[in-house]
Amino acid sequence: MLGIEVRLPCDLEFGCRPSEEHVAGEEYVDRLKLRMNNIHELARKHIQIASDRMKDQHDSRCKNESFEVGDLDWLYNPQRRRALCPKLQRQWEGPYEVKKKINDVKYRIKKLPNGKPKGIHINRLAPYAELKATRNQFRVVPVMKYLHTMGLFYREIATDLRGLEPG
Repeated sequence: MLGIEVRLPCDLEFGCRPSEEHVAGEEYVDRLKLRMNNIHELARKHIQIASDRMKDQHDSRCKNESFEVGDLDWLYNPQRRRALCPKLQRQWEGPYEVKKKINDVKYRIKKLPNGKPKGIHINRLAPYAELKATRNQFRVVPVMKYLHTMGLFYREIATDLRGLEPG
């Protein structure tokens, strides 16, 4: 403890460990400083290695995307709203328009058509893509009807009219 080996009663009785030679106070302090410096240097090396490993892991998950002024994008907003189950809440809002690129990771965006501009980190943005399917391409077809004591339930599926026709 504190740089010296603690002598236990069993050491005195059985002579398990050879006792260290007694050194003068200054020499002991010099040895202790040298050992502590070596320990601190080793700890700094291990901290640097761990830091580099964590940075590599973080960078591997980062997106290398960039948005230009005028691009449309989605905004990730996991804010919980009252009276709605979190599982059913929308976490992506949009479309937003990029108004200004502040730096590589910070953008000023504005919700269309008349939202207020706000600064957002790039990790909360995703490219906006509209759904190409129109309402006329899909048709809801009743497949099975279940008569239940509580009432009549319909099970419906959406069938794509482009290739699948119900038989």
